[in-house]
Amino acid sequence: RINSQGLIENVASGQSRLNYPLIDGKVVGCPHHILEPERANLQVNSEEFDNALWNKARASITPNDAISPSGLLNADKLVGTSGASSYLFDGVSVVSGSVYTISVFVKYIDISEFVIVNFTQSGNAYFNIENGTVISNFGTMTEPKIENYGNGWYRCSAKFTANATEGVAYGPFLNNATNKSVHIWGAQFELGDYLTSYIPTTTTAVTRSAETANGAGDATTFNDSEGV
Repeated sequence: RINSQGLIENVASGQSRLNYPLIDGKVVGCPHHILEPERANLQVNSEEFDNALWNKARASITPNDAISPSGLLNADKLVGTSGASSYLFDGVSVVSGSVYTISVFVKYIDISEFVIVNFTQSGNAYFNIENGTVISNFGTMTEPKIENYGNGWYRCSAKFTANATEGVAYGPFLNNATNKSVHIWGAQFELGDYLTSYIPTTTTAVTRSAETANGAGDATTFNDSEGV
């Protein structure tokens, strides 16, 4: 959930997630209950981009270099080291015809364009993380979205429909980024056609169970004669 300070935090199993709304990166108004379907973050080591699992191409990672949207010093710095492109990539298995949503939290340092790339199934989503706007998308990556999480952090996301059953390589990408850098945190790769709240992982994928609301009223409480 997003707490009253605007930070992302975990809530224990069985407890309601009272989520505070963020507008332009600031908490505004009263909290509401999050009720989401079952989702899994298939990306392991979602906050540890220095892990060997994340392959580095003309890029390096400085771990724990900035305060993340969780309020902890656990966001990494992605630095371009040489060449026209610098990127990280990892692989996740997908099923043909299924829709997946990819997201990552990013913060501007000195390069404004940030890209999420699906290398295997040819798709890109481009974002301006300095002013918080979507630039464009290409190929299999569709419906790019950028959300303001405050303190310069944005959650960039896009979805794609798998065109083959295989392992896909994907990751954060910087163009012409020699000696340029961004902060990154919280990668998520989920089966589903829209983005859900962040699910942190370590060495295995993590599933968040579906949520339900009991005792919240029925057709007698909410009926068309009341204009609801």
